[in-house]
Order: sequence, then C-alpha cells, then structure tokens
Amino acid sequence: MPICKKCGVEFKDTTSCPLCGAAVGESSCPEEKDEARPQPISSVASITKIWFWELFTFFVVATLIVVFTVDFAYGMKVTWSRYPLLSITFLWLTVCLIIFLTRHISQLLLCETLILGLYLWFLDMFMSVRPWFFPFALPLLLVTSLLFWGTYTFVNKINVKVTGILISCMISLGIFLVCLEIILNRFITGKIFVSWSVVAFACILPLTGFLLLFQKKMQKNGSHLKKIFHV
Repeated sequence: MPICKKCGVEFKDTTSCPLCGAAVGESSCPEEKDEARPQPISSVASITKIWFWELFTFFVVATLIVVFTVDFAYGMKVTWSRYPLLSITFLWLTVCLIIFLTRHISQLLLCETLILGLYLWFLDMFMSVRPWFFPFALPLLLVTSLLFWGTYTFVNKINVKVTGILISCMISLGIFLVCLEIILNRFITGKIFVSWSVVAFACILPLTGFLLLFQKKMQKNGSHLKKIFHV
C-alpha cells in the first residue's frame, strides 16, 4: 500500500492522501528540492568576481597604506612613494576594468586608454626630466588604441578565420612600426622621417601575401590541403 510522503499515513490505492490531500508521488519537501537546485553558472561567476574584487581591493589598500606610511614616517613628506602608489592604483583600476567590463570590449578599451593616459601623464609630472607625455607618449597611445580598435572591429564585423586574423594583426603591426618611428624621430630630433620601419613593413607584406594565397587555396581546395597537412 502507498504511504504519503508528507504525513506518513498509509492509505489505499487512491490518487491523493485522505489526511493531507497530497497527490501520490508528490515530494514531501518541495522547498528542499528548490534549495538543492544548483545555482546558475552566471550567478556563480558573478559572486566569484565580486569575491575576487573585494579580496584584491583589500590587499591593494593595505599595500598603499604601508608604502605611504613608510615614506612619510621617515621624511615627513611624500617622495619616492609617489611612483609605487601611482603604479599600484593604475594596476587596481586595470584589474577592475577587466573584471567588470570583460563583455564590453569597446568600453574596456576606452576606459583603459584613459587611465593609461592619466598614469603616464602623472609619471611625466613627477619626473624632473624633459617632458615626454604630450610629444611622445600621448601620440603613441592614441595610435596603439586606434590600431587595436580597428583590428578588433574588422575581425569582429567581418568574422574572419584564423588566417584573416593573422593578416589583420600583421598589417596593424607594420603600421604601428611606421608610426612609432615617426613619433620617436619627431620627439628626439624634431624631424619626421622613416627608415627601418619601412623595411620592417616591407618584410611583413610578403608574409601577408603568402597568408592570403594560402587562405584562398584552403577555400578552393580545402579537403585536399587538409589531407596534406593532416588537419
């Protein structure tokens, strides 16, 4: 004879318990079932991110306090600690951006460019040497960000394969080398000219041409090439 799982009453073959009215086969603890359900993966990942951020923030704040106290206690002013304090703060901001903006690449790139620019600007202010942020660091940072954003957008929009990604990265690298030499020569000599970067870019072009030809052959005779390369 069936036994009610809620109240333990034994009853005859009926569709429900005569005492509590529970249906045959109904769980005695539906709340326990809900509690036993595993949490969604997204919820677990979010909790893990928050936990890691809180722990990382604690160690960062503790380090900042120690570094500042040591420098201030021995000289009653802030001298050498400005550099580690600034660097640790930049590291903390970078980790925060990666944690909370992983799925928003455009916002992550924009915010990372801004905080990196501020970090380099403060370093330039603290150093008693020739100013280098505006004539050198800022143009190089903008060029790097634009090239990275352009490459990412092209790869994401066109949805290219591995070969296309390699081609895009190599072309961006060649453009970056040319821009780097122009900015560097302008900063050092005050003149704009190129030499070694053009040679490096010229060496990249044949490689990109080979990759384009290889991709075309793969699309045309993919099965044959896959047998040859065992892929």
